[in-house]
Amino acid sequence: MPFPSAGRGAHAHDSADESASIPPNHDNHRKRWRKRTGKNGALWEGTVRYVDGGEREGMFPDDLRGSLRSAGDFRGWRPYQPRRGARRRVFLKAPVNLPVVESVPPSSRPAMMPGTEPAHPMTGRTAMSDRLPIPPPGTTRQLAFWTLETFRRTRRFIGEILDQWYTAQAADASGAVGTSRRFTAVPRSPEPPPRGVVLEWVSDIIRRRLTLAALLEPLLRRPRRTTPKPLWTLLELGAYQLVFRDDIAPHAAIFETVELAGWLGRPRWRGFVNGVLRELQRQLTDEIVDHPAPDAVPLSPSWLVSDEPTQRYPEAPPYPGRLVRRFRRIAVPRFADPERDFADYFMRAFSLPNWLIHRQQRWARQLVAEPARQRDLLLDVGFWFLGCPRLTLRVNRLRTTPAELRERLQQRIADSGAAASISASDHPWALWLHGRAHVTAWPEFAAGLFTIQDSSAMVAADLLEPRPGERILDLCAAPGTKTTQLAEMMEDRGRVLATDLTADKLRYVEENARRLGLTCVETRQIRPDWSDLPGEAFDAVLVDAPCSNTGVLGKRPEARWRLSTADIAELSRLQRRLLTTALQRVRPGGRVVYSTCSLEPEENEQVVKAALRKTTAYVEQVAVTRIPGRPADGAFAARILRLQ
Repeated sequence: MPFPSAGRGAHAHDSADESASIPPNHDNHRKRWRKRTGKNGALWEGTVRYVDGGEREGMFPDDLRGSLRSAGDFRGWRPYQPRRGARRRVFLKAPVNLPVVESVPPSSRPAMMPGTEPAHPMTGRTAMSDRLPIPPPGTTRQLAFWTLETFRRTRRFIGEILDQWYTAQAADASGAVGTSRRFTAVPRSPEPPPRGVVLEWVSDIIRRRLTLAALLEPLLRRPRRTTPKPLWTLLELGAYQLVFRDDIAPHAAIFETVELAGWLGRPRWRGFVNGVLRELQRQLTDEIVDHPAPDAVPLSPSWLVSDEPTQRYPEAPPYPGRLVRRFRRIAVPRFADPERDFADYFMRAFSLPNWLIHRQQRWARQLVAEPARQRDLLLDVGFWFLGCPRLTLRVNRLRTTPAELRERLQQRIADSGAAASISASDHPWALWLHGRAHVTAWPEFAAGLFTIQDSSAMVAADLLEPRPGERILDLCAAPGTKTTQLAEMMEDRGRVLATDLTADKLRYVEENARRLGLTCVETRQIRPDWSDLPGEAFDAVLVDAPCSNTGVLGKRPEARWRLSTADIAELSRLQRRLLTTALQRVRPGGRVVYSTCSLEPEENEQVVKAALRKTTAYVEQVAVTRIPGRPADGAFAARILRLQ
């Protein structure tokens, strides 16, 4: 939402580095501005970044700007003005140590019902896509559409959006969420659709945005920018069912998607949606191949189950089974030739941002020298990022063994009739679950026999090697999977201090420890600058730092569209501060493990080197990099020893 043009008498700025002066000093313009914004003063448009990485865009009163300046670390409003006389847009960057940032976390704001956002406070107008009212969803497709639209407009995590919706269904008849008049209540449904199915659909559609665009845009007779955004969401939902869901009949996918247009009160969209989807259906074939091509769309990955360990790749440890690649042929080529332009094919076929493609190619060149093996590695990474084909269960070694748990879960699957199976994994204290099953509803989960944790995430605790009776500090503990792994490896003897910035995050740690029967875990909320950490020296410190998540894009579908190169640079600065703090809290002879779920050298090796560059009291002992899809998520971990 840009500002009104400056007009006569306004301060003109030729550079984006100069500070904005809004409202201008011209008296007449000031009067018009105050008339639009009310007697409380000027409204400023911009974005506030919160300490947990979230953002909020909108109009902010002038008193917020003043409070940020009084906090002592005000960085100013940054105007964006591409040419003289153009409309201004400002950006507020709130430093991480401001109290005002902590007091309004984005997760505490209720979801805004798509299509019911308030009008612009100055113009009174809303975009066409924002004027579309959405009825209460009652079916799987309706809820998937509602979730996609909510994500598009609020940029909240889809898990949070669905959690709020299902919580409202379990609440009283009013179903109201939040008290602000700017937000509507979450709609209620008499029989909520299965959450797992909706989450799978929405996650896949968000992951495959570029692929769906490559398939749909050539079928439009007008530029995509002229297509209303809710209508484009309908096309994405229908195309996803046609191309990637072999369990849904094509005629059912088209019919149900066309019916959504009527449900939305847009009968004129019916013919358009029907025509585009039927044309797409005519271009699809049933031929499945195992190699990339301009007319081949990658399908969801699958895992060939085997208990026999294999050494398929020299850069990866032996592990059971292998990733199976599947491509679906289409009648008309929609992608670049992978033999001539692999980067463009990889970007559109596997739906990854262009800046991330170049980083992954650089990363692949560092691992392997041969171009053919580089492409083979990137294909495995691309398939893994389309969705993890299995779930990893970490066995609670204090209550059972992998063999006993595997036998119990196999019986549980047989009794429930679930389309799933259990096999050994690449970690001695973990099992792989193949197929679909609601494992958190099993009695074995409630009894604390296992925890959901990827084997690559278990590497950090393995490197730390906690021993019974030691004092361990976990700096970024939530949600507690690594914290509880440390406590289990210590046989629940000693002390594990789990710290994080908010009490809400620490509640997850406490709940996990309670379910697993662990008593040595202690939680503590700390300040964003870590100034209130205990002064004692610990035997070992774990730093599972916030990162860009570029190694786990399959599990976090929103991450690929929320990231930028600037975000990685900012995260790198935070990670260096975290690691430096951890090094100061370990005793002589103690260990520090730094870990991320990122593939970027700026967040991994370079952070460790920067922290050790100015001191000789520490030495890096070992570093481990896990490659996505070979056979688990991507991750990095390094162990540092403080010398005596």
